[in-house]
Amino acid sequence: MSKSNIYTGKDGRVRIYLKETNKVISYPKFLMEEKLGRKLLPNEQIHHKDGNPLNNEIDNLELRLLGEHQKEHFTKYYDKLVTCGWCGKEFIWTAKQQSNFFNNRNRKNRAYIELPFCSKRCVGQYGKSIQTKNKE
Repeated sequence: MSKSNIYTGKDGRVRIYLKETNKVISYPKFLMEEKLGRKLLPNEQIHHKDGNPLNNEIDNLELRLLGEHQKEHFTKYYDKLVTCGWCGKEFIWTAKQQSNFFNNRNRKNRAYIELPFCSKRCVGQYGKSIQTKNKE
């Protein structure tokens, strides 16, 4: 690996720059290709068993077919009724909102909120209360 550079992108994902091919690929993909001794096929993807995209230990990575991988992530979340962490109002927390919420929690060096909120207004009020507590 002396002819490569491993780095973390702005999105929190780890990538590797391969100088010999002048290409950037995901680090988990690189690790799996090294383990298999071949390039991945277009319909193959790497799945993190523990759901944490920062855990690139080879034992945490597994090869999945594209459709099967997408289906697993799609069914992981579903719309559900939850209570707002600030105002106490019940609201539908969509699968997409949940996916974004948990993906942001797994990103390195990111502050994250522990609770779901019903609106940006409630998030803002919660954030303001945290800032006020920190000033005291």
